[in-house]
Formats: sequence, C-alpha cells, structure tokens
Amino acid sequence: MMRALLPLGLCVALLGGPAACAQAATGAAQAAQAAQAAQPRMSRHALIIAVGEYLDPTIPTLRGVGYDIESATRMALAMQVPEENIRVLRDAEATAANIEREIAALEKRTQPGDRVFFYFSGHGSRWYDASATGNGCVEALLPSDATPLTNGRLASLLKPIADKSDKLFVFYDACHSGGIAGQPLAQARSMSVAGGTLTPKFSPAGAADQCARPVNIKTRAFTVEAVRQGGQAENIVQISSSRPDEVSFDDDNGGGIATQAWRDCMLGDSSDLDHSGQVSVAELAACAQQRVNARFANSTQYNAQHITLGGNQQFVPGWFAGTADASAGGDPGGALKDILAQRDPRRQVTVKLGADRLAIGKDKLDLTVTSSHAGHLYLILLGSDNRSFYLLFPNERDHANTIQAGETLRLPRTGWRITAQGPAGVDRLLAVVAESPRNLALLGNERAGPFLQSLTDANGRARLSWIMGTATCDAATCSDAYGAALVGITEQ
Repeated sequence: MMRALLPLGLCVALLGGPAACAQAATGAAQAAQAAQAAQPRMSRHALIIAVGEYLDPTIPTLRGVGYDIESATRMALAMQVPEENIRVLRDAEATAANIEREIAALEKRTQPGDRVFFYFSGHGSRWYDASATGNGCVEALLPSDATPLTNGRLASLLKPIADKSDKLFVFYDACHSGGIAGQPLAQARSMSVAGGTLTPKFSPAGAADQCARPVNIKTRAFTVEAVRQGGQAENIVQISSSRPDEVSFDDDNGGGIATQAWRDCMLGDSSDLDHSGQVSVAELAACAQQRVNARFANSTQYNAQHITLGGNQQFVPGWFAGTADASAGGDPGGALKDILAQRDPRRQVTVKLGADRLAIGKDKLDLTVTSSHAGHLYLILLGSDNRSFYLLFPNERDHANTIQAGETLRLPRTGWRITAQGPAGVDRLLAVVAESPRNLALLGNERAGPFLQSLTDANGRARLSWIMGTATCDAATCSDAYGAALVGITEQ
C-alpha cells in the first residue's frame, strides 16, 4: 500500500499491533456513531398514504391499513425522518386531489439534497386505454374517491421532488393484477387463512377483462416512467409489494404482507450479506422475501407474492440493526462500492491520475480532482493489503478541503507526499465531494503519519460508510448529497 513520507507504524510499536490500535480507537467513535445514527434529521421527509375505506361501497375494504400506517411510520423513523416531517393521509382524506396537494406541499418543504420517503397502501387497478403503448393496459393507484393516479401522473407529480432530492424512496403496497391461481377476479374477495383474513389489494372497478388478468407490463413501472420523464435512476428507489402479474395481500390482523416483512427487516431482521458495513435495499428485499415466503409456505392454493425493486438497488435508506451484525470477511472494497452507489450522479467528480502504475519504493502518487459542484473533498484509500482505510485528504498537514464548482485541485500539496510501499497489488482510491462537511471524528483517532486510519473489519467499514453518507448538520446548509469517483492504482 502507499505510505506517507513520514514515520509510520507508531501506533503498532507503542500498543503492540493493529488489533490493539483498533481497540484503543474505536470505542468512543462507535458510541458517537450509534448516537448519531438514531437522531432525526430535518433533511428527511415522509408522506404516508393509506386507503382502507373507499367512498365507493363496491370497492372492498382493506382492514389492515391502520397497521400499515403504524408500520410505515416506524419505517420513516428508522430512516431518521423527524415526527414533524411525517405527513399521513388516511381513507376519506386521501382523495386524488388531496394527494396531489400534499405532494405539492412536500415539494415545497424539500430542499436540494434532502431525502424523501413516499408510501402508499391501498388498492391498485388497471384498465384499457387505446392510446397507451404496449398492451394498452394502464396501471394506477386508487385514492379513496376512486379517481386513479396512474404511474405516469405520479411520476409527473413527484418529478420536481426527484429533481432536487438526494434520494426519492417510493414504496407501493398495492397490486395491479386481479389474477389469483391464473384466473381474473370477478370481484375482489377475501379469504380465510391460518392467522387471519387476506384481501387482494386490487379493485376491478372499470378494468377491462384483459387488463385484470395477470400480464407482464414491467415497462410501465413507476421507475421507468420517472426516468422517461428525465429522472436519474440512481436517485430513485421503488419497492413494489408484488410483481406486475401477481396479487398483493392485505392482512386484517397486521396490514400489507410486504409492508410487515419490510418493516421487520428494517427494524432488526436484515443481514449485511456482502459485509460492506451497510444494509442496502437489495439486502432488505432478500430478507423481506424470506418472510413473505414463510407466510405462504403452508398454503395449498396461493403462491407467495414477490417484492420487486426498481431504480437504485444499492441505496442504503438508513442505519439498521442488521449492519452491526456484519461478520468478518467479505471484500473490504464493498464499502467503497456502497459509498459510490449512494452518490448523486448530477454531481460529477473526475479523478485523473498522473500514473495508474507506481513502482514500489520509488514512485509517488499524483492526481487531480475536478467537481461539477462546490463542496468538501475527501480522499479515501484502501491499501493493496486490504487491511486498512486511510483518509488521505483532508489530513493533519492539510485541512483546506473545499473545492469550487469547475475547479481542479492537484494533490498531494506541499507538506505531504505519498510513495508506493507495497505489497504489489491494487490500491483503490475513492474521491467524495460532499455538499456539506462530514464529522471525521467518528473515524476515531488512530493515525498513520498525518492520515486517519481505520481497519477494514466490519466496524471499520460501517463507520466509513456512515460518515461519508451523513452530513454534519450544525451549518446553515445540511445536505447528505455528494458526488464520487472510484479509481484503481497498481503498485508493482
């Protein structure tokens, strides 16, 4: 790995090895990190819409919707949305007009770089429109007045939020197919099962027969509509409670089957499968699907619905209990890949290396960084030995890490240099330009020369990912948004 031209290994010499260094440095950092992970952030917002009672008496009631409100609220709190930033529309107040007004109000509250959670539980529907592309079937969510909100309309309503938010996280617990066991529902009906009563979350009102049948219309998903209208796929995340050709179920005694499973995984049942230090929506979905499958395991008539993902599947929506359970092992570079996956692609960062191959013991690191947006620059190096992360910049010799829009910084600067010291292999260098500063104290106080050092164990990966994704909010501007670029440097 590359090392500074300063005495290194001081902590190892004084304390007896890397493990002792880690034990001396991580205790306070972990405590501070855990405290910050639980704190609400005013830069997070949630709109929860739950419709169980419809104004049209022919539309079946969903008796579990009250549970969904509680579950979605707990999910929002887990994503650090303050209670005062959670708005709920339920039943009669959740008309199409009111939903549109609430989305407009949400857009006004949302500042650039904020994160937004949009949740809907209720019936979905589908009807035939000769002007629609594909098979002519149009998907929609059904507000309480049964005035449908199509995927296209919702994408248009949410586009101003997606355009300025860091991430827009959309969760639908509804379905757009009336198909059960290969047959369309003549009418939505409930069925008794062990542990409660399940009701399909599909209203056939106004649906043509060919559109009520199970068909694959993935191309009309909300995420696709949003991207078609100019949204960035990396900044939008959609969770759907079932595939387009499946039925989602409401449980009278607990709410949406998918919502229950997702809530439980968010609140402690999830696992950090790739040992990156964070739990992504893909990992949450794997956990939730296991719970859904278990719910239908003994059913002789119905198969399990399948939770589907759209947009950025590597999005990390919050700090969950499963993260702390990450065991040793895995690729330490997974943490850097996770940080890269959370970037805002509108914030372009370019890293150019003086040379991408360095002779061990001879060549020095030389690079330039350019950013499309002003911010604070952080350089993180994963050494070729995969044992430690190093915060190369800023460091105790050079604290001036601001960068202006369009500016090119050449690093290292006077006062610090880095030379290749082996072993032979590939160093990975991540450049992050964050709109708001990060709290580097959470990395601990272990140093390698002028650089902060963190081991690549589960705790080290978790801390690094958390710090890069979480702004310090004591400034006038508080944004979690950042741009990033990842490059490799071969030592030989």
